[in-house]
Amino acid sequence: MSIDIWLEQFNLIQGVGAKTVQIVRQATTTQDQIKLLQLYYVIQRALADNKAVT
Repeated sequence: MSIDIWLEQFNLIQGVGAKTVQIVRQATTTQDQIKLLQLYYVIQRALADNKAVT
């Protein structure tokens, strides 16, 4: 295998690795946003229930 082909394949793998990292980071961000929205919903629900009781 020539060095040119090896470098091309290496760069391809690096690109795939970088894309994978980007996808994982995006998924983590999305999960964090979902958790925040769930927390917000729970707080809003608790406040609404509290107003209904008083």
